[in-house]
Amino acid sequence: MSDVSEKGAKASPWSVIAILIAAVALVVSLTGRSQELPGQSSTLDRILREEVIRAGYIIYPPTVDYGDGPETPTGFMTDIMNEIATRAGIVVRYEETSFDNIRTGLSTHRWDVVVGGVFKTIPRALSIAAPRPIMYWAGTTGVIRAGEHRRFGNMDSLNQQNIVVAVTNGTAEHEWVTANLPDADVRALPNDDISLTLVEVTAGRADVAFADAVTVRNFVSRTPNVIPLLEGRQFNSYAVSFALRKEDTDLLRFFDAAIDVLHVDGTIAELSKQYGGDAIWDLPRDFRQNEPSLR
Repeated sequence: MSDVSEKGAKASPWSVIAILIAAVALVVSLTGRSQELPGQSSTLDRILREEVIRAGYIIYPPTVDYGDGPETPTGFMTDIMNEIATRAGIVVRYEETSFDNIRTGLSTHRWDVVVGGVFKTIPRALSIAAPRPIMYWAGTTGVIRAGEHRRFGNMDSLNQQNIVVAVTNGTAEHEWVTANLPDADVRALPNDDISLTLVEVTAGRADVAFADAVTVRNFVSRTPNVIPLLEGRQFNSYAVSFALRKEDTDLLRFFDAAIDVLHVDGTIAELSKQYGGDAIWDLPRDFRQNEPSLR
């Protein structure tokens, strides 16, 4: 009996370590939080601690445009981002990016948020998160050369292997073209300026090019020998907001609340007027007249 007791009393170092690990795991599982462990605090915790949020931005006037320098972009969406940061007592550190780099920049933690005309789509929702809509943007539209309206009189005439379709890589229009024109020769171009993709039609390198309706309308108004596809048919609309990492649920809830506040107090409506938003996008219906639906 005494021999057995003595052996049992001498626990090996590995047993002690195993017990400690199990205890820590139990505490974490019971509390549902592991912030006491190194590297486990949330993105929002880090932002509040450092008082800095890292933001990638995409040039997409008038949502985002060039300012006095690369770290000071201007535009409707950056004004909203800056207003949120000011009220939260934090600073925004901006860096330019592009649509086809949204996922990579977020997943590598280069940025905490991407600011721009980022359309919410189901495929994007599989890999990135987006807060409540800030506005709704006129959706996918095409542009063709003048005189080819009879050649491209319906969608079936586009969905052919010999038809070259240009679209900007990583955009919501790229997702739409891939889903709706599977047989066409789709050329996804890495252009930071979406209007450069539409130039593929005037240069003869594409039969049709797709972008959002606002970009197409502006391009057609200043470019001779091109016309809107199917008389300017708009195939859809898009909800627009910021882009975040899926796992940053605390930060997502923060932006949801912040966007609600700016809708209710009329800040977003006022900024929308400053940028001519009435001719470009629609605000969520509950807030168009600054209705106090959330008060």
